[in-house]
Amino acid sequence: MLGNIHTLVESNQLEKYYKLLTNFDFLVAKVQHPEFGVQALIEDYDLVEGDNEKVKTLKLIQEALRLSAHILEKDGKQLMEQLLVRMQHLVQPEIQEFLLKAKSSKQK
Repeated sequence: MLGNIHTLVESNQLEKYYKLLTNFDFLVAKVQHPEFGVQALIEDYDLVEGDNEKVKTLKLIQEALRLSAHILEKDGKQLMEQLLVRMQHLVQPEIQEFLLKAKSSKQK
Protein backbone atom coordinates (compact mmCIF):
# COMPACT_ATOMS: atom_id res chain seq x y z
CA MET A 1 0.00 0.00 0.00
CA LEU A 2 2.94 2.33 0.51
CA GLY A 3 3.33 3.01 -3.18
CA ASN A 4 -0.31 2.80 -4.31
CA ILE A 5 -1.49 6.22 -3.15
CA HIS A 6 -2.02 7.32 -6.75
CA THR A 7 -4.63 4.60 -7.21
CA LEU A 8 -6.76 5.97 -4.37
CA VAL A 9 -6.51 9.52 -5.65
CA GLU A 10 -7.25 8.62 -9.25
CA SER A 11 -10.29 6.59 -8.22
CA ASN A 12 -11.57 9.59 -6.25
CA GLN A 13 -11.62 7.80 -2.90
CA LEU A 14 -10.89 10.77 -0.65
CA GLU A 15 -12.17 9.05 2.49
CA LYS A 16 -9.77 6.10 2.12
CA TYR A 17 -6.97 8.47 1.16
CA TYR A 18 -7.69 10.64 4.20
CA LYS A 19 -7.71 7.62 6.53
CA LEU A 20 -4.42 6.42 5.11
CA LEU A 21 -2.65 9.78 5.37
CA THR A 22 -3.89 10.33 8.93
CA ASN A 23 -2.81 6.86 10.03
CA PHE A 24 0.34 7.35 12.09
CA ASP A 25 1.52 3.78 11.56
CA PHE A 26 1.37 4.34 7.80
CA LEU A 27 3.33 7.58 8.13
CA VAL A 28 6.02 5.84 10.18
CA ALA A 29 6.25 3.00 7.68
CA LYS A 30 6.59 5.36 4.73
CA VAL A 31 9.11 7.69 6.40
CA GLN A 32 11.29 4.79 7.52
CA HIS A 33 11.00 2.74 4.33
CA PRO A 34 14.27 2.76 2.36
CA GLU A 35 12.49 3.10 -1.00
CA PHE A 36 10.22 5.97 0.01
CA GLY A 37 11.07 8.30 2.89
CA VAL A 38 9.70 11.62 4.03
CA GLN A 39 9.85 13.35 0.64
CA ALA A 40 7.69 10.67 -0.99
CA LEU A 41 5.21 11.04 1.87
CA ILE A 42 5.09 14.82 1.46
CA GLU A 43 4.39 14.33 -2.24
CA ASP A 44 1.47 12.02 -1.40
CA TYR A 45 -0.26 14.98 0.22
CA ASP A 46 0.23 17.04 -2.96
CA LEU A 47 -2.15 14.71 -4.77
CA VAL A 48 -5.24 15.84 -2.90
CA GLU A 49 -7.07 19.04 -3.73
CA GLY A 50 -10.15 20.73 -2.43
CA ASP A 51 -11.41 23.08 0.23
CA ASN A 52 -13.10 20.85 2.78
CA GLU A 53 -11.98 20.12 6.34
CA LYS A 54 -10.34 16.81 5.45
CA VAL A 55 -8.19 18.39 2.78
CA LYS A 56 -7.25 21.22 5.15
CA THR A 57 -6.25 18.65 7.78
CA LEU A 58 -4.08 16.79 5.28
CA LYS A 59 -2.39 20.02 4.23
CA LEU A 60 -1.60 20.87 7.87
CA ILE A 61 0.01 17.46 8.35
CA GLN A 62 1.92 17.93 5.10
CA GLU A 63 3.25 21.29 6.25
CA ALA A 64 4.45 19.79 9.54
CA LEU A 65 6.21 17.04 7.58
CA ARG A 66 7.74 19.58 5.22
CA LEU A 67 9.09 21.62 8.13
CA SER A 68 10.50 18.45 9.69
CA ALA A 69 11.90 16.87 6.54
CA HIS A 70 15.53 17.79 7.18
CA ILE A 71 15.37 16.04 10.56
CA LEU A 72 13.31 13.06 9.43
CA GLU A 73 15.67 12.36 6.53
CA LYS A 74 18.41 11.77 9.09
CA ASP A 75 16.29 10.06 11.74
CA GLY A 76 12.81 8.83 10.83
CA LYS A 77 12.25 7.80 14.43
CA GLN A 78 11.77 11.48 15.28
CA LEU A 79 8.41 11.56 13.49
CA MET A 80 6.24 11.57 16.62
CA GLU A 81 8.24 14.30 18.32
CA GLN A 82 8.36 16.47 15.21
CA LEU A 83 4.62 16.24 14.60
CA LEU A 84 3.82 17.00 18.23
CA VAL A 85 6.09 20.01 18.40
CA ARG A 86 4.82 21.44 15.14
CA MET A 87 1.12 20.68 15.56
CA GLN A 88 0.20 20.66 19.24
CA HIS A 89 -0.86 24.31 19.10
CA LEU A 90 -3.43 23.66 16.35
CA VAL A 91 -6.99 23.62 17.64
CA GLN A 92 -8.73 21.78 14.81
CA PRO A 93 -10.49 18.70 16.21
CA GLU A 94 -9.20 16.56 13.34
CA ILE A 95 -5.60 17.50 14.15
CA GLN A 96 -6.06 16.89 17.86
CA GLU A 97 -7.61 13.49 17.10
CA PHE A 98 -4.70 12.67 14.76
CA LEU A 99 -2.16 13.59 17.45
CA LEU A 100 -4.02 11.59 20.09
CA LYS A 101 -4.02 8.50 17.86
CA ALA A 102 -0.36 9.06 17.05
CA LYS A 103 0.52 9.21 20.75
CA SER A 104 -1.25 5.90 21.36
CA SER A 105 0.39 4.22 18.38
CA LYS A 106 2.62 1.25 18.96
CA GLN A 107 5.13 2.76 16.50
CA LYS A 108 6.23 5.71 18.61
